Amino acid sequence: MIKKEIYGEIKQRLNSVKLFDTLEINIKIKPKFSEDDASHVNGYEIEAVMCNSLPANAADWMKQIQRQIQRINKRVNNNWKIFYVYKEIFQIITENVTNRFNYFRGQNKDWDLLPGIYRGDLDDAFISNYDQIYEDIAKEYPENLKYIPFDDNLEQIEKRANQLAYLQHYGYRTSLLDITKNPFIALQFMLKGCTLDEWYPNTFYAFAIDPRKHERNNIFMSTMKGKNNNRIKAQFGAFLNFDRLYKIVESGIQKIPTLKIIISKDVSDVIKDIDAGIESAKELQSTNKEVGQQMEAAYKQLKKSVPENVNKELYYFVFSEMVSKMREYYYLEENLFPDFADYVMFTKDKYLDSNEPMRLNNQLENIARYGKKYEP
Repeated sequence: MIKKEIYGEIKQRLNSVKLFDTLEINIKIKPKFSEDDASHVNGYEIEAVMCNSLPANAADWMKQIQRQIQRINKRVNNNWKIFYVYKEIFQIITENVTNRFNYFRGQNKDWDLLPGIYRGDLDDAFISNYDQIYEDIAKEYPENLKYIPFDDNLEQIEKRANQLAYLQHYGYRTSLLDITKNPFIALQFMLKGCTLDEWYPNTFYAFAIDPRKHERNNIFMSTMKGKNNNRIKAQFGAFLNFDRLYKIVESGIQKIPTLKIIISKDVSDVIKDIDAGIESAKELQSTNKEVGQQMEAAYKQLKKSVPENVNKELYYFVFSEMVSKMREYYYLEENLFPDFADYVMFTKDKYLDSNEPMRLNNQLENIARYGKKYEP
């Protein structure tokens, strides 16, 4: 059986081959503060929902979405919640535009659209010897996995991808990037794995995929539903298969219309108030130097600590609310993992000691069950 190591050459093509036409939507939020404690966040408000600037030759679908987002932005008020902004956007992009968006991906970090093998934290030797390692695993566990060498035949690519999907199912890095037909499942993955330690630049992608066109002239691949991929069934999954980049003809690529939705925070008002306090402290020094200097030092210390605390509290309000709404609509994280081993692992994670880092989803569930509160 001929083995060909393809991933080094694919890596070289990643920056030059353009697979997506992308429009970015930004949901901009800012914290609301308690009347009793101006340094303590007690909620958030949506400041704006907007698209980035369109290129001069923007496609019609981009212009249509920009107009629809402008309408949403005019209706946004202090009572709006982020979950419902996503719902409004989902309705627009799946029903009210010419290019209907039909596949989705949620990420709890702002990674580029790259599969696990190219996330930048792997030894180059893994990429250089990928097929040898894959074949060695298949030899070790022949009842579970079959080695399929790379071949630029669509049927062979599909067979190989289904074996790689099985590896990915167990956490192995592959050239496959998961996508789903259900936007709310993608939203679950955007929330999945989050902790409350820092602000995460969560990212949601939507794709307008023509299966026939983009399977032949891009890297989209629908998935066979075999006995070893129950998780894919549960997640309504398909893949972007980067194996295709090895031989794809650049001039023949049909780009996939893509939306990138991000949540950004605006804590400028917090900084502005602290800077005003620093200036007041400096003015006070002309009449009471010691007190003025103490105040200035206190405000400067506050300037170092408050933004981080505000970020953490703001993140908690935004994403705890989103997780709660998802559960309200019966989008439960445990439903994404139908296999026995996955379900056992998920159940174990719910009951980690409070000193261990827990996923935001599980923290909220523990609050609901046991009254265990998070204190920012």
